[in-house]
Amino acid sequence: MTSTVIIVAPADDAHAIAVQTRINALAQGDGRAVIVDLATYPLGGDLSVRFELGRVSSSLGLVAPLPSTYGPDVAQRLLKQEVTHIAGDDIRAVWWRRARLPLPHPYAEPSLRDFAQNNTQAQIWGYFLSLSEKVPFVNVPMRESAANYKLFQLEKALQHGLDIPPTLITNNPQDAATFVREREQAGGTCVVKQLRSAQSAGYLTQPISTADAHRFAQIQDAPVILQERVHGLDVRVVVVGEAVFAASEEPRVATNVPDIRATFDTTCAPLVVPGDVRLKLLALHRQLGLSFGAYDFIRSHDGRWVFLEVNPSGQWLYVEAGAAHRVSEAFARLLWSGHACESDLSGEPFSEAELDSMMAVFNDGVLERARASSPVKTHWLGR
Repeated sequence: MTSTVIIVAPADDAHAIAVQTRINALAQGDGRAVIVDLATYPLGGDLSVRFELGRVSSSLGLVAPLPSTYGPDVAQRLLKQEVTHIAGDDIRAVWWRRARLPLPHPYAEPSLRDFAQNNTQAQIWGYFLSLSEKVPFVNVPMRESAANYKLFQLEKALQHGLDIPPTLITNNPQDAATFVREREQAGGTCVVKQLRSAQSAGYLTQPISTADAHRFAQIQDAPVILQERVHGLDVRVVVVGEAVFAASEEPRVATNVPDIRATFDTTCAPLVVPGDVRLKLLALHRQLGLSFGAYDFIRSHDGRWVFLEVNPSGQWLYVEAGAAHRVSEAFARLLWSGHACESDLSGEPFSEAELDSMMAVFNDGVLERARASSPVKTHWLGR
């Protein structure tokens, strides 16, 4: 028996690799962390779950995870890989980091591909949902799914006393125009946000005004979030268990786009979350049922901490490397020991050079060439 923490992610997920490294050091040979890529099922891995004599037993077959992108011969390569198995009783915890759809079997008939993929997904997802009631999960998939809804987040944040901007979520063009006009008449400005992106479409947060009359008609087709713009400092607050890490984010080059994601060329500095905001945030975190969340705030010019949103599977390595926060160690302790708080942490944060070294096997010089040609858009630390 080998006590195993499962990290659900592609092979080249930097966050997964960082936490895997921490857990393997923390376990000191008494266990391990493995990266499991759901895209490798059913062509590579396998799963058997047995119900018999009043008990449930399972065997999860693993192959090496795939990187985020792979070639057209992936099916043939997966079929040739060696499979190792983990008994369900040996699974210590699961980090639901980046779950991908199973790769479909290369049937010529599309309906057969869909059939095989749908049944594989039903088995794999059902297994992990069942497992989430037996071992610690970061995060429980059903709770993470609910917490991803922006309207739900904002209402819960308001209930817990967090400050949020005046907001309208609507697909009614007239209501949208009225909201923007009222904000402008009060001396403010507005931004428009998407509720959710699609793989092939989406947009960054951007300004909107009464001069954009031609844009309001499109709101009927796809609802939006309209908010009064809060000017101040962008802040990401990473909550891991009971550990709270905050860092400012500022672009090195000024931009007119009111979205920090418009450039990845940012600087970070550590911040301390005010005590009252911390208590309200942790209460929200618990109500959402999350073990981890990446929360975005604006610290306004008058000192208010204004809640914008939470990403239950958001990025945080840039907070560790840029603000010297021990986030990866907190993750490792949460998954290995079941709890994490700042007072338990004693290791050194990963530096950007160390993280680059971990990822070198996947880069093969491509990252450096991409950075040289487009340095603000290709950094793997991501958002």
